[in-house]
Amino acid sequence: MGVAPLAVVLAVLAVVAGSCAVSSSHEHAARRHLDQRARSYADALAESYARGQTGDAVFKALARSTGGGRLVLLGSAPADGGTVVDFEGDERYSTPGNGYGSSVTVCYRVTLGPSAPRRAPLETRAC
Repeated sequence: MGVAPLAVVLAVLAVVAGSCAVSSSHEHAARRHLDQRARSYADALAESYARGQTGDAVFKALARSTGGGRLVLLGSAPADGGTVVDFEGDERYSTPGNGYGSSVTVCYRVTLGPSAPRRAPLETRAC
């Protein structure tokens, strides 16, 4: 391999590495935005629970209104005098050249109950 072909290979590798860094930063920003939506939803769930407004129908409506269409209720179940709510979020993002062809998906769990702190604990879960 001569000097010119080696330079071409190195230039291509630099472009690929640069696009991976851009993709990673876009994915990180999408994840951060999704986590903010999830936190808003968890807070809305805690307020609803404190008012006695519970059940999957209420939780689904809150997911639609606070999640901007990006959050979906997976289910809720009683747990230790409270309720555990599992939901999923999906945030699409673009990178140069792929439009909105990528997305990040995260599953969350919120534990609601009389002993839960004012700000309901928000955990990420395996999807």
